[in-house]
Amino acid sequence: MALMACAAGLPVTAAAQAFPAKPVRVIVGYAAGGGNDVIMRIVAQKLGDNLGQPVIIENKPGAASIVKRLQDELAKTLRDAAVRDRLMAMAVTPDNGTAETFAKIIATETALWAGVAKAASIKAE
Repeated sequence: MALMACAAGLPVTAAAQAFPAKPVRVIVGYAAGGGNDVIMRIVAQKLGDNLGQPVIIENKPGAASIVKRLQDELAKTLRDAAVRDRLMAMAVTPDNGTAETFAKIIATETALWAGVAKAASIKAE
């Protein structure tokens, strides 16, 4: 890879640069402190740990149409085999779900784990 980069006249460091090379920004189309914000902050922490970069949450109330446009662009990006392969190499399964689908998954998981926590007498801190 480095040899090909040198042959192409590119700096070797450019060929070896990790993805992503800077913090990732996530736009949440709802106000801070709401359920969507809290869930995205939890997801962002784990995502940042996996990517090795901070994930910054930006709350933009009323930005649902912007979020929809971004979701459409993400769907287009996920159709790129190179992007899918890179995500899969990081043990991330790309999914082009909607915000509604994600909300249903979160609600189901919350109910499941709330039952487990209650059965085990685990209290939230």
